[in-house]
Amino acid sequence: VRVDTGSGGVDLENVSGNIWVDTGSGGVDGRNLQNVRELEVDTGSGSAELDGDFSKLERLNVDTGSGGVRMRTKGTLNMQLTASAGSGSVRVDLPDMKNVRTGRNEFEAVIGNGEGRGVIDTGSGGVRITSEQ
Repeated sequence: VRVDTGSGGVDLENVSGNIWVDTGSGGVDGRNLQNVRELEVDTGSGSAELDGDFSKLERLNVDTGSGGVRMRTKGTLNMQLTASAGSGSVRVDLPDMKNVRTGRNEFEAVIGNGEGRGVIDTGSGGVRITSEQ
C-alpha cells in the first residue's frame, strides 16, 4: 500500500503487506496491520498511531516533523531500534531487549533476534512503543 497526501490524514485498517505513507500535513492511524515487512511513515505535521502484529517487520522508518508516535505490537519485534524525540520523551516497553542505551529523548536497543532495522524520529512529540504480550 502506498499513500501520499499533501494535506489530510490517513486511516488504515486490516492492511497486510508493505506500507508506505507520506503526509505533508495530517496524521496516520493504522489499526490491525498484519504481515508487514516494510513500514514507512513520514508526516510533516501529524502524529502516527500504529497497531498490529509486527513480528515479520524487517524495516521500520517513522518520521514526524511535528507529532508523536505510538506503536503497539501484538507480535515480537526483531530489530535494531533507534528512537529519538526532539522535544518529548521516548518510552519503549518491549520484551527481549538487549544492549539498551538511553539518553535524553533517545533510545537504542537490539530487540528479539535483531535482524531488522528500525528508526523512529520525531521533531516535536514523544515516542511510545508497547507490546500486547
